[in-house]
Amino acid sequence: MKQYSPKEIIHFLLSHGWIIDRQKWSHCVLYHLENKKRTIVALHKKDLPVGTIIAILRQTGYTKDDLENK
Repeated sequence: MKQYSPKEIIHFLLSHGWIIDRQKWSHCVLYHLENKKRTIVALHKKDLPVGTIIAILRQTGYTKDDLENK
């Protein structure tokens, strides 16, 4: 699986109906109004580790294919 930057992950989630609930220090909390789910994305300059990306996708209900096919 390809590594993604935090900005790419946030852009993917925003384009799928997620909103930025709040941001504190180096973490951004996103919230989805319809399914009432919440996830946190760490804001760093480096790409996120693959395990972190998979955990975010699991929390949000998306798959790797959804992310790769944007």
